Amino acid sequence: MQVAHTPAQVAAAILDSRTRRIAIDGIDGCGKSTLARALATELGLPVIHLDDFIERKQGAYITALKTPELAQTLLNLNYWIVEGVCMLQALDAISLKADSLVYIKLMSHGYWSDEDELDPKVPVEQHLETIRTQIRPFAELQEESCDLSLAEEIIRYHAAYRPHKNATLVYLRTDA
Repeated sequence: MQVAHTPAQVAAAILDSRTRRIAIDGIDGCGKSTLARALATELGLPVIHLDDFIERKQGAYITALKTPELAQTLLNLNYWIVEGVCMLQALDAISLKADSLVYIKLMSHGYWSDEDELDPKVPVEQHLETIRTQIRPFAELQEESCDLSLAEEIIRYHAAYRPHKNATLVYLRTDA
């Protein structure tokens, strides 16, 4: 696994590998779309956003994915950059593979800011119950449930697919 600290380093690594079917993964707001646009400019490849293939207001991500449309879009292109959360699971759902997986880690003070949430040191069920226990008092104050919905889906995805460990390249993104 390679590590990059800038979008230019990501582009250089992809150019060196000569791959042209690139998947970009990471949590919401980590900069997947921004990196995809930068790579598209550098590499001359079209960008596909998983969010464009989601049936809205379903409370889930992968089960709300319009898989036939996504598969057809990617199959119609020889080369592409596709970005979104739960990327490996989405590609599995349409029986496609990327040549390269770029995983974006948001870094803060030299540490992966989401590590405790996405790479816990305990079994996933125990981890999710700990999170529910932590948010329960706040949810009760707001008269809401402790349903983690998309957050739980992303945590379970990370536990099952380990994208941060199985990526071809990890982009350590810091906000300077």
